[in-house]
Amino acid sequence: MSDALDLLHRIDQLKLKAHIFGHINEGYREYMRGEKRLINASTCTVRYAPSNPPIVLDI
Repeated sequence: MSDALDLLHRIDQLKLKAHIFGHINEGYREYMRGEKRLINASTCTVRYAPSNPPIVLDI
C-alpha cells in the first residue's frame, strides 16, 4: 500500500472532524471524506508562489 493510502486508511479509523495538512501545493482546497473534512492549507501554489489565501476553520 502506498504512503498516501496508508494515511487515508488511518484517517478513516480515527474519530476526527478535520484533518489539516499543507504539503501538496497543487492540492490546495477543502473536501469531504465521509464525515471528515480534509483541508490542504498549503500557502504555496504549484509554482511555489506563496499566494494561496488562508483557510479559516471554525471549531
